[in-house]
Amino acid sequence: MNNILQLKGQFQKRKAPSGFGPVNLPKGKSVSVEHVLKLKKQLQDIVLFWSKEKIIKGALVSVHYRKVVAKSNRIQILLSENGKHPNKSIRGSKFSEGYNEENKWVQKHIFTYFLSISSIQKSVALLEKCAVVIQNFYNGNISNEDTENINSGIYNDSIMKKKSFFENTCGLFLCRKI
Repeated sequence: MNNILQLKGQFQKRKAPSGFGPVNLPKGKSVSVEHVLKLKKQLQDIVLFWSKEKIIKGALVSVHYRKVVAKSNRIQILLSENGKHPNKSIRGSKFSEGYNEENKWVQKHIFTYFLSISSIQKSVALLEKCAVVIQNFYNGNISNEDTENINSGIYNDSIMKKKSFFENTCGLFLCRKI
């Protein structure tokens, strides 16, 4: 017969700490303006394709990540649909395997979203602004040191708001292709 475990003492609830820490790129990593413009071009091609295809009222967009990503690390603002959370637009997901930048065999995520053409066009405009910020203020390449400086209050928001820029840039680092 099993012994019964008895707990003694008081259970006390405490409030969970609110929010997460600051958004940063991983140590030693960066996002180049070329990468942002490449993703922008891919979205423009998707808009062109789905504008001609009238099978469905909208567009399917597959996002290929560099690795398996947590829900909080997925692209947020870029693929939002009229104020809805991007997770509401996911229509499929799967795993893929392949080599990463360090030539290691890794598992990766691929998410497929269903979006309106207009929301993809807004995403193209966001990527254009993001590229301008990276080019003008970070010499075409933003590093994790730059994101740490931004978190300490050093950011020029004349082109794009800090939150929007951060969520796009850090999400784009994990995004291999669209």
